[in-house]
Amino acid sequence: MSCKGKTTRSSSKCGKIVYQCKYCRSVGCDRSKHDECSNQNFYNGTCKKCGKAGAKGKHL
Repeated sequence: MSCKGKTTRSSSKCGKIVYQCKYCRSVGCDRSKHDECSNQNFYNGTCKKCGKAGAKGKHL
């Protein structure tokens, strides 16, 4: 599944792959910069909700 969120810089569709956290089950895309997408849940593989590193699980 591709991310349906909007990028914060240009408000265009994100389109990145969506992942589910292995620990808290929250869902979102993974970006290399903070708050790049309205649906971003991971920052370089770390879950923004629970804060666990290496939490990026299976893609949806």
